[in-house]
Formats: sequence, C-alpha cells, structure tokens
Amino acid sequence: MSTLIGHNARWASLVRAFAKGKIPQTILLSGPPHIGKWTMARRYAQLLLCPNPIEENGLPAPCGTCRVCHQVEIETFPDFKVYRPLVSSVEEERDWVVAPKMMSGSLISIHVARRFGDEAMRKPLVGPRKVMMIVQADRMNDEAQNALLKTFEEPVQGLSIFLLCDNADGLRPTIRSRCWHVPLGLTPDGEIVNWLQLHNAEQSTPASDAQINAAILAANGRPGLAKREIERLQNAAEN
Repeated sequence: MSTLIGHNARWASLVRAFAKGKIPQTILLSGPPHIGKWTMARRYAQLLLCPNPIEENGLPAPCGTCRVCHQVEIETFPDFKVYRPLVSSVEEERDWVVAPKMMSGSLISIHVARRFGDEAMRKPLVGPRKVMMIVQADRMNDEAQNALLKTFEEPVQGLSIFLLCDNADGLRPTIRSRCWHVPLGLTPDGEIVNWLQLHNAEQSTPASDAQINAAILAANGRPGLAKREIERLQNAAEN
C-alpha cells in the first residue's frame, strides 16, 4: 500500500530531471506529516539505483521487483543510507537510539551530521550512484546544519541527498538555498478514496464503506494517515 498518490506533477518533474541526466544533488521534500514525503523519496531512490528501470506512463520508473529495489524498500542496500532523529545526543553511532516517529524532543545532533558527512565522502559500493536521506531534517540543531554545509558545498559525484521535513522554515536559509525544494500539498479526498478502494479489493478482510469514510475524515488530505486510520479501525473491530 505504498503507491504514490496525489503528487503526480511533482513526481513527473523529478523523473524528467532523471531522464535528462540533470538529477539535483540535494532535494528537499516538505509537507505535513503522512503526506507522502517518504514514499516519494524512497521511490525516487529506487529509480536512481535500479539497474533496470522501466517505462511507466511515458516516463522512467523503478522496476520495483529487482534485488536493488527490494533492498531499498527494506533499507538494506549498501548505497542507500537513511538517518533519523535520535532520542538523545550521543557521539558514538553504536549508542544511537532512533526516536519513535514524531517523538517530542527528538533531534538530529552534530554527531549525526558529522557521520552523515563522513559517509557522503565515500564512493558507492555497488553501482555509480549513492542515495542518502535525512528524515525529519527540521529536527537538526544549528550545529548539525552548519556541519552539513560542507557536504552540500563539495558534492561527491554520483551522490544524491534527500532532506525530508514537515516545515522547511525549520531549516536555515543557507541549507534551503542549496536544495531543489519540492513542497507537497494535501491530496484530494477522491484520490485517497480510489487508492483505499483499490487496496481494499486485494484484502481478504476488506474495510467497510463506513471505515473508509471515517478514515477519509480523519486523514484530512493525508494518504498516510488514511492508511493508518483504516488499520486502526480494522484492528479495533477485530478485537
């Protein structure tokens, strides 16, 4: 249920850049929680790293079935690195504890930023490209953002960086100015309904119309939240 919906124009602009060989070094995806930032970033990472991309609606797309696409999906591909906020600021990576999503007080410290910068300097291990992401990048403190500037100013060939955040204003202007900013907006209810119904038809225990309607109301234009609400309602009904 990870199909990208509601952002076709934004996706097409990224894919056209790929087709022309003009891939931005740093892409900033912003928008409310559960809007589809992670889904879009991961799918683009699959496109950048997939050894055998296909054509979809006249544009390149990741095949979605090869070993590389699968490893990107589960975050085990050697040239796909994801950094997330931590529960607390600690220097050694072995002591890092990734914070639960949206945990109040979680942060991306200078230690994470420096580790990101060190990794960014390393050449890809498998193919010609490497993709690195920072999720909830607006949780970076000033020290961390300053530490990343060198990485942006001295890009390594073949490296693509994604910054995902809810509020782009949480990033310093010096960071934003070095990114191709892709803001994502709310998805029309009709598109979310069609998406949920398509997924529903594939389930052994489909959601009821009432559950779908309730999920749409709770989502308020955010596909990811609609998905979570459907799952919550179904679990509640089963229990």
